[in-house]
Amino acid sequence: MARNSAPQAVSDANNPSAPQVSARSPYRTDAAPSPARTVMPRIVDEISGASPQLITDILTAVPGVNSHDELARRSELFDIVEVIEPPYPPPRQDQPASVRVGAWNLERGKYIGAAAAVIADTGFDVGLLCEVDKGMARSGNRDAIRELAAQLGFGYAFCVEFIEAGAGHSAEMAEFADEPNRLGLHGNAIISRFPLENIRIIAAKPDGVWFDLDWHHRRVGGRCALLADVRVGEQAVLRVASVHFESMYTPQQRAAEARELLEAMAIGGLPDVIGGDLNTHAIPCGPGDSAWLARPQEYEPLFDVLRDYGYHWTGSNTADPTRRTLRTGWPKPPHTRCDWLLCRSGLSVAVPTVIPALNSAGFPISDHDMVIADIVGHGPTVQAGVGEGS
Repeated sequence: MARNSAPQAVSDANNPSAPQVSARSPYRTDAAPSPARTVMPRIVDEISGASPQLITDILTAVPGVNSHDELARRSELFDIVEVIEPPYPPPRQDQPASVRVGAWNLERGKYIGAAAAVIADTGFDVGLLCEVDKGMARSGNRDAIRELAAQLGFGYAFCVEFIEAGAGHSAEMAEFADEPNRLGLHGNAIISRFPLENIRIIAAKPDGVWFDLDWHHRRVGGRCALLADVRVGEQAVLRVASVHFESMYTPQQRAAEARELLEAMAIGGLPDVIGGDLNTHAIPCGPGDSAWLARPQEYEPLFDVLRDYGYHWTGSNTADPTRRTLRTGWPKPPHTRCDWLLCRSGLSVAVPTVIPALNSAGFPISDHDMVIADIVGHGPTVQAGVGEGS
């Protein structure tokens, strides 16, 4: 498949200088996603950032996959999960009748106070988050997930997707040209009022998609899924996964990415709920057309893969768009639905809702709205000491 004949996919809708064509990297344009693997991570209470020497080596490395892969190996940051327990977990004997789950792309996590207020208003119990900065100049060099969880009284798990060697896309590189990153990390997270157990990462081999772009600083790493069992009662666990699919893939590549991730997830037990930004840019844009929700696989074949693994989406999602224009004017409307909650067949789900990513003054705090739904009765959850993955 020649590069100029590939189906289009948005590579970075926040950045007008980003190429609006599918491109993995200058040297892996047409490659299939790397095989996913399960990582049983080392659990720590604080992840240290990338060392200054590593950042220098990333910035000065010769282009190419070999350089990227060696830097990823040296970093030792992709098999670690930072975990903080909830300070006031509900008593285990008080199993709730339903669990409200949300998925949200925080778009760096620049507005933590506002994000905490939006989450508190939804009343969700578990949040599946992506695009979470940790010590990045563009988001105030804050530890976004630690601050967010502390404001909510939640615990969390965080894993690294990318080591960031600069400020971001071209506009951010200009805005923060003289501001160093404190930690230089970006990743996925799960926040929860309940304790998290059996935490693992499903990751493709970091493949350098973002290593040699001319409109974004160098990144080392790649997309992954963060999984955890949420202990919602003495005998009940809800298994969840926070995912973020590659934005520079074509629909066909996203389907292959989904299959790789699900094959690896199945080894340790498939999640009851998968949530996150699937970057489904081929879905029809704009409000008013809801018929596509029953057949999204016509536009994004990853839904065929999800169905093959027993997931449904019509009861846990609406047809409403989930992208939002930021103050920069990007991404441009009309918007589509990129953010999803996917539930195993047999799971009872109620009240799927899109929550606007706006602060109290109506200012956009992310380019993605939040999606939430209630998991009722927990359906086919993994019982303590029984069932798959126990």
